[in-house]
Amino acid sequence: MTPAEVDELRHQTVTDVETAARAIGIGRTLAFRLAREEGALCDGVRVLRVGRLLLVPCRDILRALGYDDAPHKCACRENGAE
Repeated sequence: MTPAEVDELRHQTVTDVETAARAIGIGRTLAFRLAREEGALCDGVRVLRVGRLLLVPCRDILRALGYDDAPHKCACRENGAE
């Protein structure tokens, strides 16, 4: 994912299955099959059903990809560089 796409997910609460699939690197067909049969796209990435709508919490996607909720810090400043 590009930094802009990660930033976009950080500002949303939920996203659609297609966007979530692209984020975690699986195809659309597999994503919808997993959503229907398993209720999750992978460990920790739940799929919420609202009527016929399938939604994926952005926080789950970001956590699965290793992005935490804390703001990013510049490593160079932590090491004393300007």
